[in-house]
Amino acid sequence: PPPPPTHLQEAQAKLPSAQLSQLSQLLAGLVKMGVKPAASWLACLEEQAVACLVEQAVRVQVTQGQRQQQQQLDDNAAAEGGSSNLRRSSSSSSSNSSRSPAGCRLHDVAQLLAAFAEARHSPAPQLAAARWGATADSLAAADVAALVVLLTALGELQLVPPGSWMQQYYCSTAGHLGQYRPWQLAASVAAVGKLVQAGRTGGSQPTILQQQQQDAAAADGAHGAEWVSAVLQQVQRQLPAFAARDLAALLSGLAALQLPL
Repeated sequence: PPPPPTHLQEAQAKLPSAQLSQLSQLLAGLVKMGVKPAASWLACLEEQAVACLVEQAVRVQVTQGQRQQQQQLDDNAAAEGGSSNLRRSSSSSSSNSSRSPAGCRLHDVAQLLAAFAEARHSPAPQLAAARWGATADSLAAADVAALVVLLTALGELQLVPPGSWMQQYYCSTAGHLGQYRPWQLAASVAAVGKLVQAGRTGGSQPTILQQQQQDAAAADGAHGAEWVSAVLQQVQRQLPAFAARDLAALLSGLAALQLPL
């Protein structure tokens, strides 16, 4: 049964101190129970999600700065003929600093967006903007399931990422397409088709985001074509395992992409 209103009020009072994983689990649970919270409740959740994403983006920038600083130290040590032990130590430190920072994980972002899509609630522009900086550095390390969930949710919500984010997505996933199951290949192409189509039309997003969507669609066109070509190679290998609904989703995505195949 749906939770009593008092339980939602109690949960809302705790939202400002919640982590992104807790936010995604809470909203996903409510969606499964058929509960769509009030707009004010969702606004509180989105506000805390933005705070988590901003914190993660800052951590990403700090990590990148540390990586660049360590690289400079390595270069200086090599130029000055530093010892091999120093270089090995620097290399180890650099490797540690390049790991994704703890906190908000891409998996949690994907689950939160999936819950928004299931609830048919389009996130506020602030949440959409905060998401890109917090997740771009995690794409390469994310598992296939999280990547597919994330891309599918973006397609359902028609939230078009910046061109640079999509390019990183294509580069991060291209080498792992052999791990995708048939339905994951189909869902990914269908999602990219929805995003490209939304970029052409401006989708249902506010006017201030329409130009960003159009720029993103133009910027990632070439990378998208290469990525789809790589996906189709995997589709050919796995074609006997495709269900009818997967083939329908695949063809729908290809039609939206309008690529010369």
